[in-house]
Amino acid sequence: MLPIWRTSQQDDINFVPEETRAYRAKAQRVYIAIFFASIIFFELLIFATVSFFKLKEEKTKTSLASQVEQLNAEWQKQSGKAAALNTIKINLSTYKTFSAADPLLREKIFKIIEIVPSGVTLTDLMIDSSGGVELRGNSKRPNDLYQMMNIIQAKSDTFSSVDLSSFAGGSDTEYTFSLSFVVK
Repeated sequence: MLPIWRTSQQDDINFVPEETRAYRAKAQRVYIAIFFASIIFFELLIFATVSFFKLKEEKTKTSLASQVEQLNAEWQKQSGKAAALNTIKINLSTYKTFSAADPLLREKIFKIIEIVPSGVTLTDLMIDSSGGVELRGNSKRPNDLYQMMNIIQAKSDTFSSVDLSSFAGGSDTEYTFSLSFVVK
């Protein structure tokens, strides 16, 4: 009768020859070594891949940061020009509005331009609707301003109520002035 339950005292009967058992044990050790070696290989492969993509992303980030910096510098250059252009647009709009209200404005401006000598630079020109003009500007020589005053006074049929409001010499040998008169 065969026992149903095995006891610890019974020995296993193994019909596999000893060389086959040794070969299987050796093969099992080789398979285990290959398994762990492949796990280590795949871990190293994953680590290398992650490192590669991380370096690539850092390079891309640096490149994008450089491009953003260049674009910001370009924008800063253009913003000054855009602000100047915007000021010109506003001044042109003001001129158009004012010239619509006073159709003779253009003629008055040309009369004023004719009296300004080449050595005088105008910094501010204000004209009111009654023809009153206030000029502010710079002159390198006081003679240029004196010449302009003489021209205005000589053209009494075009200009009246001439008044030199201020005249000051600067440290850069540039004189500033403020002049008012009426264009007829």
